[in-house]
Amino acid sequence: MHRFLSAWSISICLMMFLNTAAQAGGIPEPGVVLYGKVTEGKTLVEQGEIEATYAPVGGEQTGTVKASLHKYIGSEPDEEKYSYRVKIPVETVLPGMNPTPGILPLCDSEMTYTRTITITAGENSKVYTDTVTLAPGGQRGATERRDYNIKHYTAEEIIPVILGIRPNDENIDPNGDQVLDTADLIYIINEGS
Repeated sequence: MHRFLSAWSISICLMMFLNTAAQAGGIPEPGVVLYGKVTEGKTLVEQGEIEATYAPVGGEQTGTVKASLHKYIGSEPDEEKYSYRVKIPVETVLPGMNPTPGILPLCDSEMTYTRTITITAGENSKVYTDTVTLAPGGQRGATERRDYNIKHYTAEEIIPVILGIRPNDENIDPNGDQVLDTADLIYIINEGS
């Protein structure tokens, strides 16, 4: 009888452990690091909030992280000033484990994400959306610099810059795609409507 109870107790403990293991998250990996400057015109923004969301186009697990904007100095030799650095968490999900909510699972195939960046600083709030494709395993330790200018521009302000009549010394890029072109003009016209 004693052996029966011991075997029964061990079986129950083992079942509870296996059930808990199946619910646990994956193994943490180095995440996707996104960093850069947030400016308002030429001024570096040092207060506010940035939220970065990576949503797989296939509709799988989404990763989101929020961070405060603050000034920090980059590494030598340039020691450039930046406003933010966020790390999107990534994990390896083993068989029998479920992915942790809010953390991207590491993929062994190419993965395309819709990236949404929301920046709030004082009265200004802007949302930028683009698509990014990472190579197999590319979520592990990926690093990318993205600069954003949250100033709201008028068509009269950006047309001379697009045409090359005036230099783009304010890093004007209303839609956040890192290229100043006619798409930015369309963006501000739609933003105003």
